[in-house]
Amino acid sequence: MSINIRTNIGPAMGGLTEHGTFRNSMYQQQEQEKKQKQKRINEANGRAEGIKLIADSTAQSLKLVGEAIDLPGGNEALKMRIIDQYIDQLDEVLESGDVSLFPANLASLKGIVEELKGNKSTLKGGSHVDR
Repeated sequence: MSINIRTNIGPAMGGLTEHGTFRNSMYQQQEQEKKQKQKRINEANGRAEGIKLIADSTAQSLKLVGEAIDLPGGNEALKMRIIDQYIDQLDEVLESGDVSLFPANLASLKGIVEELKGNKSTLKGGSHVDR
């Protein structure tokens, strides 16, 4: 009879082991989800701190610039800096693309047509007459 009991207990113990494994698996999954959630929280906190540091630094630098502008020659220095930046940006635009420069009177379609009529008359040797 003791053999029968051991045989009957064996499968029951296997079911308990499977149940324990399932519970352990669920626990591990919950722990993994907690870690992922904490990771997202930490990343968000880090981004928020970075934004705050940049905002504080920007505010401090603007305060210093404002104080420097109020000093003698500060306004002229600011104007020179703006002009330098404008020239640098204009240079980048001119180097990076195809740019054509036209005289101011060619800025409108009418100006273009009148300019072409004038050049045509000049090429023919005639005079340009407005109609």
